Amino acid sequence: YDFVRDTEEPMDRNGHGTHVAGIAASTNYGIAIESTLYSVRVLDENGSGTEADAIAGIEWCIKNSIHVANMSFGGPVASQALEEVCRYAWQHGMLLVAAAGNNGYGPNYPAAFGEPVIAVAAVDENLQHPDFSSIWETNDISAPGVGIASTYINEGYARLSGTSMAAPHVTGSLALALSIASGEEDGLEGIMKETAESNGFDEPEVFGAGLVRTDRMAKHLA
Repeated sequence: YDFVRDTEEPMDRNGHGTHVAGIAASTNYGIAIESTLYSVRVLDENGSGTEADAIAGIEWCIKNSIHVANMSFGGPVASQALEEVCRYAWQHGMLLVAAAGNNGYGPNYPAAFGEPVIAVAAVDENLQHPDFSSIWETNDISAPGVGIASTYINEGYARLSGTSMAAPHVTGSLALALSIASGEEDGLEGIMKETAESNGFDEPEVFGAGLVRTDRMAKHLA
């Protein structure tokens, strides 16, 4: 659904959403390539959006029994209403994954809500911290976020960087894990953190539990 234009044709007019979706589930680059991907548009052609549309998008996911919701967006402040809908979705079994932010330091909501949302920081190809990836106490996990190739609008491909690109690596990994775990969401976040790869630095506010390792999650669940 497109909550920006209030239509059932949620076409991407910016490129950001297509790139994020491709990382999670496209047949060429995606992680969970046989998952069912739903487009819920809450950002406009300039990449901006409102909390009201974000809340409506999460409510749509709850109503339609979505297992994993990727939220590659955010801001430094948030309302209690957004936090409450995230907590409600989490309490009803939905896995919420969000970008930790690209400001280098500080909270980025909804990622910074803590327990209800899995906050994803970015690492580069050397598993190091890129300057843009926000450092904050609620960071849960890290994933590749520098120069990521994925699908783009107009049937193209592009390389983009950001925690927006890191988040769908985790979303796709959780979707793949769900296919092995027979749809049981409980405990998957814990397994993801237990099987994460450390880069040798004990800095959870920077890297969370470490680099997400989809292969280790799958092996653990098999």
